[in-house]
Amino acid sequence: QTDKQLFEETKQKAEAILSSKTENDEELMAYLEKQDLSTLNRLKVYFSGPTLKISHVIKASLYSSFTASIITAIFSGQVVSISYDIEHNFFPLILTILLLASSIWVFGTITKSQRNKDQNFLHFRKKANHTKIIGMIDFVLENKHKNISN
Repeated sequence: QTDKQLFEETKQKAEAILSSKTENDEELMAYLEKQDLSTLNRLKVYFSGPTLKISHVIKASLYSSFTASIITAIFSGQVVSISYDIEHNFFPLILTILLLASSIWVFGTITKSQRNKDQNFLHFRKKANHTKIIGMIDFVLENKHKNISN
């Protein structure tokens, strides 16, 4: 419950930063300097965000496993022993279809990401803004740590 409350507070502060203080760097620095160390660290984590979504990792792992299994079965001669009771042309056909489906998914994902240039630009702009804020938070944290040590 406490973590949830801290996350909500951090989210509200981050949204306040994004909505009002990102236009003027001096205002943003002044606002950040007023925050305590724990708030600054939470804001830094919030603005860092994940670099790769877990769903993409799972999908890529699944399709890579399928592809590796199919290629291994085809080139190792296992297809003949696995498909002993099945017609010899049927099982390789199934493996080929699975390989083609996974390849189409990979190429489709690449094509889709390249086709959506506007979204990539907006994502880049958002990430650049977050990186600027993270740099400012690092600067403020460093100054606060120097002041504490002095």
